[in-house]
Amino acid sequence: WKLPDAAHDRTLLSVQKGMYLQGRIDALGHTYTIPLFVELTGTDAESAERAVHALLAAEPILRMRVREDLSYDVLPADAFTVARGEVAEDRLDALRDERARTAFPLSDGRLIHPEVIEVTGTGAVVVGLTHHHMLSDAYSADLLVHRLITLHDTSTDDTATDVTSTHD
Repeated sequence: WKLPDAAHDRTLLSVQKGMYLQGRIDALGHTYTIPLFVELTGTDAESAERAVHALLAAEPILRMRVREDLSYDVLPADAFTVARGEVAEDRLDALRDERARTAFPLSDGRLIHPEVIEVTGTGAVVVGLTHHHMLSDAYSADLLVHRLITLHDTSTDDTATDVTSTHD
C-alpha cells in the first residue's frame, strides 16, 4: 500500500529552497538552468515523444511545480505538453545555448521544458529536457538520459538506439 498524496510533506528541502530563491533574485534568472539535450538516431519524433511522456510518468520529480510559499505539488503526467520543432544541424548548439538562458520557474511554476526537435536533413531527433537544477545534478542528469533511452527502447523494441547527450 502507499500513503495518499495528501499525507506527503510538500515542502521543498532547504537546498532546493536556496536554489529556487537564488534563481528568482539572480539578475540573470537562468543561473540554475540545465539544457539537457539527448540526440537519438534511428528513431522518429513520435517515438521520442512517447518516451518523453513515459519519462514524465515514471519520474514524479520532473513534474514538480513550486508555489509562492515554497511548497510544491506534483502535476499529473498528462498535464505536460511536449513541444515539437525542427532545427538545422548547424543551429543545434545555438538552440541549446538559447535554452540554457531559460529562466525557471516557467510562468506556470513548472521546472522543466520538454521538447522533441527534428534535426533537418539528418534523420536525427533530439529530446530537450531543459530544467531547473533542483530537478537534477550532473549524476542524476545522466540517470535521466539512461532512463529516457530505456523507456524509448522498451516502447519501440529497438535496443540499438545511438545516443549523444549534452548538458552544461
